[in-house]
Amino acid sequence: MRNSVAKNRQSIAQPVRSHRPMYQIVLYMGLLLLLGLIVMYALGPQRANVMNYAYGTNYSDTYFFGKQLTSVFIAIIAFSAFYFTPYKWFTGERSKYILYAGFALCILLFLSGAVLHLSFAQETNGAYRWFHLGGLGSFQPSELLKYGVLLFLAGFLGRRSQQGKLNDIQETIIPLGIISALSLLMIVFLQKDLGTGISLIAIILSMILVAGIDWKIFKEDSSKSLHFVVW
Repeated sequence: MRNSVAKNRQSIAQPVRSHRPMYQIVLYMGLLLLLGLIVMYALGPQRANVMNYAYGTNYSDTYFFGKQLTSVFIAIIAFSAFYFTPYKWFTGERSKYILYAGFALCILLFLSGAVLHLSFAQETNGAYRWFHLGGLGSFQPSELLKYGVLLFLAGFLGRRSQQGKLNDIQETIIPLGIISALSLLMIVFLQKDLGTGISLIAIILSMILVAGIDWKIFKEDSSKSLHFVVW
């Protein structure tokens, strides 16, 4: 176990090596997108009929297929933009702006729905998790926040490893705990989205494991906190 942790630390400390693009991933992604279009083309008319009958809507037979096709085009454009963006942009200091944007949009969604009751804040069973964007569909801010946490912590833990401060309480553990707690507050309590919160916890724990942070630190801090509460 110690040897694997040491190897993880060494791999993080070393600069990322250049490699050829993995075109197989693009191929598999294209096949999945095509499969999704085929399924929606086949099931879209039945779904439209059910929605029209149950809720009195007037969806056409091609409505859901067209919506899926629009989403595919948007995804391809976003993929192309990210592909031509240098990876250092995401792992550097700029990654914090994606994190800030995720926090801001989560707060905006909560205020728009729970406080101001605006129409574009979509409500589902008393929870506000989506921005309704009309014909473009819906947008879930927690997904952007989850992506921002992933990028920010990757760069943050990498820099702390290079500085030899990976297990430093003040420089690493406390900021890591603050970012994690704020993110879970936005997702689990403001948006009442336990599923996304659990996936975020899994991401953070995986990054801690890969980075090679000593788990004894968390055990010691938990023991001190419990002792303080009991006292």
